[in-house]
Amino acid sequence: MLNLLNSIPNVVWSGVIASVITLLGVFLSNMSNNRRFRLQLKHESLEKERARAADLRRDVYLPAAEEVTKAMSFLSSLAKADLRKVNPMDGVQGFFAASAKLHLVADEKTAVPVAEFSAAFGQLLMRVIAKIIPIQKLQIDIEILDGLYEKFQADANRVLAERGIMVETGNGDRALFELLGKAFEMHQEMATEYAQERTEKWKSHNELMRLFVTFLMTEIRTVGRLQIPLLVALRKDLGFNTDSGFYLAQLEKQYQAMSVEIDNVNASLETEMPLNG
Repeated sequence: MLNLLNSIPNVVWSGVIASVITLLGVFLSNMSNNRRFRLQLKHESLEKERARAADLRRDVYLPAAEEVTKAMSFLSSLAKADLRKVNPMDGVQGFFAASAKLHLVADEKTAVPVAEFSAAFGQLLMRVIAKIIPIQKLQIDIEILDGLYEKFQADANRVLAERGIMVETGNGDRALFELLGKAFEMHQEMATEYAQERTEKWKSHNELMRLFVTFLMTEIRTVGRLQIPLLVALRKDLGFNTDSGFYLAQLEKQYQAMSVEIDNVNASLETEMPLNG
């Protein structure tokens, strides 16, 4: 065997070695190309996944931000709403639905401020409802008293008109005239009594409204602070540069402006007096 190998010319050995090296180069090149192709496919897959996630988050995040604004505004309107006709949950269903969607598509770090803000808002909603129940009761009382006042005032005006007709037509029935006078006094007395009671209810109503506005202002500021990490997280997920200090400064600026308006509202409620008919 050794003699056989030794008998092979060097030229042949050179060709064999060259062929092996060529085959090895082709193998290494193919292996490199395959590896590069797999990496490229993986990169493209990741890019497509990121783009799909970005599109999905954009479709969820932007409506969610709108629902947050609507929900916060809805809280302030509850004091004037008639809970016999309006279900408070109807005005915040969009917010809670948007929060649920955020939990599904948000990054794990983003889901934390989403959960904290949603929980804080839900708790605030319960406290707001508890605060407006006494206001609602006063509004019902005022409606009842207003109806009674209008009824007795209308009766007083009717009787007074009948006495006027007697005078104009020269009806000399003195007994009827005096009877109508007593009826007028009774109706007018009842109308005045209900008007005074209605006025006292309005005073209580205005005071509760003043306290509610102050309460809501403080609570919204507290809950509003939880919006800062939420907004920062959402903007980061969307690929926007975000400065949390900027949002905090904006919140404080808005609060100061709102505080001035709240003071004006409180002053107005303190001096406002309803008409006694």
